[in-house]
Order: sequence, then structure tokens, then C-alpha cells
Amino acid sequence: MIVWQMNGGRAMQQDFAANVRAMGTALANSSRNPDALLLVCDQWVVSGRRALAVTSIPEQSAQKHWFRAAALAVKGGAQCHQAVEKDDVSLLGRSVRTLISARYELDEVRLRFRRFGVPVDRYDQSEPAR
Repeated sequence: MIVWQMNGGRAMQQDFAANVRAMGTALANSSRNPDALLLVCDQWVVSGRRALAVTSIPEQSAQKHWFRAAALAVKGGAQCHQAVEKDDVSLLGRSVRTLISARYELDEVRLRFRRFGVPVDRYDQSEPAR
């Protein structure tokens, strides 16, 4: 698993952590700056696609959660983008729930890494899951 982290996995974990933090900020300011939210939505899609391209995690359970997280990031980011463009609050709510599910899948990956004693990046502790 350490090799996986060195071959792009760690960068992807950091990328997702940054998306989690940015999403909270963008949602809080979305009424004043919808373009910032649109950028964060798009970043989720980019991160998800990159994560799908990273070499598989050698531990099957962690890989399953990683794949789910990436797929949910792409789906939720695309929904979010569409919601902002259409000013659809209901769709935005669904997209946020999808992205929260992606976050939970990422947490599962982190838990599996910890079981094997592999260091993992933390989300900013002042920024709880939304």
C-alpha cells in the first residue's frame, strides 16, 4: 500500500481532502459567489477521474472503497455543476449527499490503511464532514 501511495495514491488522497475543505467554504459562500462553487464541483469530477486512473490498491477491500469514492466524486461533482448552472436547489442537495457518500468511502479507505500501519493524510479537523 505504501507503493500505491508513492505512485499517485497519496496525491489523490490529498486532492480529495482539499475538495472536502473547499466544498464547505464554497457552499457557505454560494449565494455571493456561485462561480466558486462551480469550480469546486468541477474539481470533484477531475479528482474522481484521476482517482479512477491511479494504479489499484493491492488490498481488495480498500480498492473497492477507493473505486466507489472516485465514482461517487465524478457523479456528485457532475450533479453539483448541473445544479449550479440550473440554480436547482433540490439537485444541489442530492449532489452534496452524493459527495458526502464519497467522503465516507474515502474514510473507509483510510481506516483500512491504518489497519496495516500505513500513514494517511487527515482532513482538516476543524472541517467536519458535511
